This record gives sequence, C-alpha cells and structure tokens, in this order.
Amino acid sequence: MPPVPRERAPSPAAQELLLKHLAELRSDLVRDLMRENGIKGLSSTKDHLIELVKNELRDRRLSWDTLIAFLDRQEPNGKQRVLMYQAPVAQKDSYSVAALNDALEQAGHGELWNATVPIAAPEELELSSVRADDRGQVEILAIGRRRYRHRVRELEDQVAPPKAGMEVQLYEWVDVRAWVRADLSTDTGALNLRAVLLPQDKVQRELFEDFVALISDWFPMDLFQPLDLRKAIKALHDDECAGGAYSEARVQQVGYDDASGRKATIRSASASQSVNGAPPSYQAAIDAVRASGEGSDGNFYFLPTAGGGPPGCPIGKDPVRVIIKAGRGRLDFTKPHHRAELAHVLHRIRVLAT
Repeated sequence: MPPVPRERAPSPAAQELLLKHLAELRSDLVRDLMRENGIKGLSSTKDHLIELVKNELRDRRLSWDTLIAFLDRQEPNGKQRVLMYQAPVAQKDSYSVAALNDALEQAGHGELWNATVPIAAPEELELSSVRADDRGQVEILAIGRRRYRHRVRELEDQVAPPKAGMEVQLYEWVDVRAWVRADLSTDTGALNLRAVLLPQDKVQRELFEDFVALISDWFPMDLFQPLDLRKAIKALHDDECAGGAYSEARVQQVGYDDASGRKATIRSASASQSVNGAPPSYQAAIDAVRASGEGSDGNFYFLPTAGGGPPGCPIGKDPVRVIIKAGRGRLDFTKPHHRAELAHVLHRIRVLAT
C-alpha cells in the first residue's frame, strides 16, 4: 500500500538528520534515488549529488516522504546488530498472521497493517509499518532517534587545560536516525530483531528494549527465546577444519569456554588469514581447544564462491564479515552489504545454530 500522506514537513532537525543519513550512503545509492525521481546530474561528485537532492527538496519537486521511503528501503542493508530468536512451532497459532492482525487491531494500531507511515526521526521510537506477505513473512518497522557521545581527540590539543596536571577531553553529541526491524517467519517461528549498529552497547541495548516495549501490547515476545549461537560458532570452525573442497567461512578469530569456565581465544594476524593452518604443534593445541570447548564468540568472513565458498553462494566479490557473541545472543555486521548477502548469512547461521 502507498505511504500515508504527511500533514507537514519534518522539523528542521529531522530534515538535517535525514540528509546526513543520505550522505552516508554509497554514491551509487544516491544516484538510484535521483534516477528513480528524474533528478539530473548523475555524473557529479557525491557532494554535488547531495546538493542536487537538497535543491529538489527545497523546491518541492522531491518530497520528504519519498526520501524517507528510500532510506527505509536502503538502511536495513547497512551496518547492523541482529538478535536471533526462536518460538515453538507448536504455538504458531499465537503468532500467526491472523493472530497478529487481530492483536494489532485490538491494541489500536490497526491502521498500520500493510500500510506505511513516513516517519522522519522522532525523539522516541514509533511504529512505521507492520507488513505480512502471502508466504507468512511478517516485518515490523519502527523509527526513532538515538544520541551518543563521541570523543573528538583531534581537537583536544587546541584547548588549554585550566591548570597544570590536568588534561582536556572533548566530546560531541551525535544524533542517529535509529531503525529497528522484526523479521518473523510465522511458519517456522524464526524471529530476527535487526537494528542500526550503534557505537555504544548501552545505547544499543536500550534501543532494542524500547522496541520490545513498543510492541509488547500486541506481539507475543514472551514466546520467543534467544537462539543458541554457540552451535553456529563451533560448526563454522569445524567446517573450515574439515578440509573439504570449500569452506563456508574463514575463521579469523574464535573463542571457546570449557566446562570449568576457562576461556581461550585464538586469533590470526589479519582478516585474510585463518586461525587454522598453523605449525603442527600449535595447530594441535587449536584442535584440542576446539574439540573440548564450547563456542563463545568469533569473527567470521563468509566467503563468495570465487573466494573458496560453497557453489551458488549469493555473496559477491568481497566476503561478508560477521561478529558473533554467543553469550549476548547477537551478530554484528560492521559494513553495509546487499540484501541477498545479509539474508544468506542470517539463514546459514540460524541453520547451524538450530
């Protein structure tokens, strides 16, 4: 369905934040926005592309709603943190498409079902849409704003300390247009909570908590339990050590816990080097830790077919890096990736963790 029309333009602060996020996208994506809306000047530099978009917005030839819809479509392929959950299939009637539709209606949000409200960057999280397709896939989107402190080290030497023996530390407040998406398969009970990756764990945790609170009056979150990512860590390391014709991922760093609580971390020298393939004595120690320990965390590079990955893999030229923290039940993607690449990696980790 088309977006619900906006009664007035976003506030100046929200407009500035929307343009900031547009400027953070790759140049080819900014050109996509321009191409979709008939804006000329595609051969310009990125800074000039942004200026051309600003001019279109100022002259009302491009609406803010169109820009918001474009960002909503592109930002989920960017840097993000993912929490993976699973609900019992035996209770699928409680989270079926029909059950969620009814619950949303009873909670007073029925107008959001298969509709979209173009939300710029409100102070608090707000629901933008709840969508369901004919395959039983449900997507819930919320948009808000988050603020964190960023240290500005490069300017600290320009400020004189008030007296000897002191040092100056400078910080700036940074606002982020924060998005959170819940992707649910009502057939299998698989749920991924995905959110923009923030640089501070406290702010990130609060963003997820606020999202869960936002949907708590109609979504049965209590049925969903965190997925055991320890299995996926172990499976990815075992796969690379098996020495087959291909490996699903290169293991650059991996951590294990043993039954007594001791922790071991193995790390290679660079992203292009695996932890495996060490001299025999050292490799024997790695294998012993892998055999007796339980995966706790890891830094993995899922490989394209041309780079040693499995046949038919949808990953493009560059590997997809994912950081797995089993104890915290989370995945971090530290770079933007194509939608198909993210979907592939999320699917494979879920399969390996189940």
